[in-house]
Amino acid sequence: MIIKIKGNIAKISGNYDIASLNKALTFKSPNYWFSPAYKSGVWDGRVKFLKNNKFPVGFLQRATKILGKDVKIEYIGNYPKVNLNNLTEYLDRANLRDYQIDAIKCGIKNRLGIINLAANAGKSRCIAGIISAFPQSQFLVLAHRIDILTELQETFDEFLTIQNYELSTFQSAKKYDLIQFNGVLVDEVQTVAANTFYKIVSSCVNANIRLGFSATPKRSDGKDYYIEAAVGKPIIKLEQSKLIEKGISVKPKIYLIPYKVDFIDDKSYSRAEDMLINDKKRNQIIADLCKNRNEVMILFRRIDHGKILHNLIPDSVYIDGNDIKSKRDKIKKDFKKGKIKVLLSSNIFDTGVNLNNIKTLILAWAGKSPFGLTQKIGRALRNCKGKDSVEVFCFAELGNKYFEQHTKIRVDELTKEKYDIRICDVFGKSGCKYD
Repeated sequence: MIIKIKGNIAKISGNYDIASLNKALTFKSPNYWFSPAYKSGVWDGRVKFLKNNKFPVGFLQRATKILGKDVKIEYIGNYPKVNLNNLTEYLDRANLRDYQIDAIKCGIKNRLGIINLAANAGKSRCIAGIISAFPQSQFLVLAHRIDILTELQETFDEFLTIQNYELSTFQSAKKYDLIQFNGVLVDEVQTVAANTFYKIVSSCVNANIRLGFSATPKRSDGKDYYIEAAVGKPIIKLEQSKLIEKGISVKPKIYLIPYKVDFIDDKSYSRAEDMLINDKKRNQIIADLCKNRNEVMILFRRIDHGKILHNLIPDSVYIDGNDIKSKRDKIKKDFKKGKIKVLLSSNIFDTGVNLNNIKTLILAWAGKSPFGLTQKIGRALRNCKGKDSVEVFCFAELGNKYFEQHTKIRVDELTKEKYDIRICDVFGKSGCKYD
């Protein structure tokens, strides 16, 4: 039995247990029962990846587990060779930590999979290291936000002596002839499950190097199988606790703010959300937490919520995804220099952005995704001179079934991460009293 691999597709030849492999490569689509196709009986609610003896190469590990040890794997077309001299020069130049070297070597050896490094681990240097090892190859490096690409470019400019890559958002990648790339590297790889993003990665049909990078390579919507189909499973992992032990990340003090909402609206989540972001008492608590604090970041989701808070908080600076890149870059630089007391940001700064001097993080909207929560907190854990810990404030809403569910998800995730969790008592007080 042979599996022949060409870029994004693996093809099986020979006799094999089709039923078992088909079962392993078939997944229930999240919320399939809402689909008109399912309701009409046209679709069974399952996503099937085995077709005509072919499947996305990301499922190679899953497939070989089913097919057994006698499978022979062959690569068709360009199979990039490692240039050890280039790699050695990069490792000397980049002043890497031991786990970064391990991650680079793991990526080079496997060429397929996810480099799962906690926030602050310096994955951009790992991406650059993998590129340096294949100077004769052409890489497409993808991210879902321009701010992430900017930081990647800064790292590449500093440490790479070759330019065998193109940096692109998924939206801009359509301008390239995608068949030219021998490798595709995806930062914040959890985003690749989006339909249009998945198609871009799948269109790199000649890329025999396919790697993803993320602190949280999972999704709360159940579409993890698209991530695996695109780049495979995690092949190395580094947890945040290890970075804290090494002194690379600071230890957060998590303050949960119990908050009893003044409404019980179990019928409409969108209406409940509207009421919560317009809750004057809750917004005032956020504003009061900023008093006598510097280098504060507040993360919000909805623009109207961010503007409400901006009007409440003196000396605050507001930014969202509608602001042009030059403005966003200037605000980042000013915040790093300590020129901004309070920075209000939409989710453009909740992943992949280096603001290492955050002293206080306030999650005005923490959301329900445990992976998103981990990413948000990760923004504040970066170490810098004079910073040995960081305060993180997060609401624990009570009195509404939606928000109580979200609170439980957040508390479970914080407990799993073994963070120092405290209760922040704000009832009837203008500021914050700790237990």
